[in-house]
Amino acid sequence: MQVAKCGLSYQATGSNDNDFGLILIHGWGCRHSDYDLVLQRLQAEKVVDYRIITLDLPGHGQTPSTLLPKPSMTGFADLVLQLSKEVGLERIMLAGHSMGVRIALESWRLSLNQTNPMPSILGIILLDGSNYTLRPSLFAFDKGDTRSSNLTEAEKNALRAEAFNKMFSDLTPKSFRESTLANIASMDQVYSQAVRESMISYDREQMEATLQLLGKESEPPVLNVQSTDIGADNQRVPMSEGEVSRWMGYLGERVERVRQEVVTGCGHFPQVDRPDLTARLIHEFVREVRS
Repeated sequence: MQVAKCGLSYQATGSNDNDFGLILIHGWGCRHSDYDLVLQRLQAEKVVDYRIITLDLPGHGQTPSTLLPKPSMTGFADLVLQLSKEVGLERIMLAGHSMGVRIALESWRLSLNQTNPMPSILGIILLDGSNYTLRPSLFAFDKGDTRSSNLTEAEKNALRAEAFNKMFSDLTPKSFRESTLANIASMDQVYSQAVRESMISYDREQMEATLQLLGKESEPPVLNVQSTDIGADNQRVPMSEGEVSRWMGYLGERVERVRQEVVTGCGHFPQVDRPDLTARLIHEFVREVRS
C-alpha cells in the first residue's frame, strides 16, 4: 500500500503505459482488499493495458478518519478525484460497490464543476447498489431509527455484525467473512456511524438530482451489476435471472444509457462471491467504452 499526497492509502496494479485507469471504490465498513479476487482475474488477462487503483476511504482500512473528520459522500468523492489526478490518470472509469456507488456517482458530478482540470470519467460501474428511499426502514443501529436510542453500543455492534452476516452467501469464502467481521468490530464506531448518516443523507437529498443529471447528459455510460434486492425485512435477498430489483427500476427510469446485469446465486458482494463473472463484466465494459 502507498499513501498519496491527498492522504488516501491505495494500491496500484496493472500497466503504467498510458494515462487511463480503473478506480475501484469499496463500500461502508469495507476495504480495498474487497477487490482482491477481481484483481487476480483482471491481472490474469493479458489484454489489461491500464492501471487499476484500489483504495481505503477515510476511517477504513489504512486511511485514518482524521483525513476527513466530518465524512460525506462529497468529501470522499473529492479525495477519489484528487488521487486519480495525483497518480497521473487523465481518463478514468469508476467502479463503486454499495456505498461506493454513491461515491462514484458523486465523483462524476464533481468532475463537471471543478475549476482545476480533473480526469475525464469515461464510464461508471455500479456493484449491487441501492437507495435508502427505496428501503422499508433503516437498521435498528442507525441513529435515525427510533430503536437506536434504546440500544447499548455493544448491542449496536452486534446488530452491525448481524447485518453483514446476512450480506454473505454460501459462496462467500470463510476467510472473507471472518476478516470483514473483524474489521467492522475494530472500526471507530462513532466515525463509522457518521459515514452511514452521510450515505443515507446523500440518498435522500442528492442522488435523485445526480441521476437526473446523468440521464440528461447521456454521458458517461453506466454498467449496473446487481446481485441482491431488498426484502420486506430490510435484508438483502439474492436475485434470480430475469428479476428486476427496486434499485434497477429506479436507476433505469432515470438513466437511459445504462446496461443492467444480474449476477445470480450470491450475496451483496458479487466481486467476492462470483469474482470470475464480475471481473469479466467489468473488463468487457471497460474495453467497450474505450474502443
